[in-house]
Amino acid sequence: MKTIKEKVLEMVAKQGIVTRKELQFIIFKAQGKKGKEATTYRCGYYGNTIKEWCNNELLENHERGFYRMGKMGKMFIKTPEKANLLIRVKRAESRAKSLSEYAQALRFELRKKSSQLRDIQYILNNNQ
Repeated sequence: MKTIKEKVLEMVAKQGIVTRKELQFIIFKAQGKKGKEATTYRCGYYGNTIKEWCNNELLENHERGFYRMGKMGKMFIKTPEKANLLIRVKRAESRAKSLSEYAQALRFELRKKSSQLRDIQYILNNNQ
């Protein structure tokens, strides 16, 4: 059984370039909504989902408000397990990089504070 993401990406691949509204309608159809329910229902976190899919390169922003299949999206249609694994690896690498940058900033602040503390101690020792 295919996931909603797989169904959506297959429909986007068939249509080529889709608008945001069409993409949302495709998501509704993949969820099993039909007819009037699919056209009138406009609530939910679909913007977050679309943004996440763009960040994972499943979709790419062609122009403002227009989307098309991304590199990972093409791979996801053929082999979803491999594509999910690559997405997880990229996400882990990104987190590791941001943690490394944060640790470097903390080291800099620590050196700065210890230097200020030495200066204060020097001033206090010379004033006695």
